[in-house]
Amino acid sequence: MLGHERGTPARRPIRDGCTIDTVSERTASERTAPRRALFRIPGVAVLGAALLAVAATPIAFAAPGLQVLYLVPIALAAWVLRTRTTVDAEGIVVRTLVGRRAMRWADVTSLRLDSRSRVRAVLVDKTEVPLPAVRTRHLPLLAAVSAGRLDDPGNAPTGGGQRPTRAPERAEESTPEDSGRESPNP
Repeated sequence: MLGHERGTPARRPIRDGCTIDTVSERTASERTAPRRALFRIPGVAVLGAALLAVAATPIAFAAPGLQVLYLVPIALAAWVLRTRTTVDAEGIVVRTLVGRRAMRWADVTSLRLDSRSRVRAVLVDKTEVPLPAVRTRHLPLLAAVSAGRLDDPGNAPTGGGQRPTRAPERAEESTPEDSGRESPNP
């Protein structure tokens, strides 16, 4: 962590718009567990909002009052810059375009995964809170930051290393002419 004083947090970017914080005076074993993880939409997505603004310009000046179309790219850019999920040893903080919600680990009972690789926190009262920008590929990082409150899915036991067995296939296949007769073997 060059350029940082000893004991001050250093931000280290990792892939997919995530950032983790580490402290330089920790021992090597403690450095493997980051202290905080920040999941956000990559900032490059603001370029999409800028391109939308450029594309809306001919329409916005075609008639009086259509300049309100510029609110769409502005809202899109604000959504990209504001939406994030911060996870640390104390809990999860979800920030969206219009609000913020902090959850302690004691309030989180589990995480729910959906078919589109999105992650939701299931609370004690059975409500589900979406975790923006968190995907199933981030679960090992969530487990590391949670200070043992979540299990790392990469370290899950595989059932003794054995593959599940399939039911044995039948040696005899029935033919259309055998359909009305009983099998000679019981």
